[in-house]
Amino acid sequence: MRSFSGAMYPCFALMQITEGIELPFYIVQSGVGQSLQQLACNIVCWSNDIFSYSKERKYQDVHNLVYVLHKHKNINLQSAFTQVKTMHDKEVNKFEQLLLELPVYKSPQIEENFLRFIKGLQYWITGNCDWSIGSSRYEQF
Repeated sequence: MRSFSGAMYPCFALMQITEGIELPFYIVQSGVGQSLQQLACNIVCWSNDIFSYSKERKYQDVHNLVYVLHKHKNINLQSAFTQVKTMHDKEVNKFEQLLLELPVYKSPQIEENFLRFIKGLQYWITGNCDWSIGSSRYEQF
């Protein structure tokens, strides 16, 4: 459920609208398109869960993977953080691997827009991390 509580899928859809990225539905929902979105969603949400854990626990927000693993696997917090970091890093590796195996589209317009879509996913990943590190949102916790 974490991928849905993170609201990334609507953000990816809005990104296409705001950036004028026109792609046929079958490409966005293709195996590669869907996999890239799922991986980007996991990467963003799970890194957010690492950065935001202290703040969310203070406010008793249980929609955090670190908390879920800690409670439901009955493991200590450090182990839960380590597991989330390992899961996150595996998703990053899968995302990078998938970028090496992209399909080639016959239409130059579709090819260009698909690459712009991927670049947008990458911006979400790095933007979330940069914002979490640079923001004062989590400093007080």
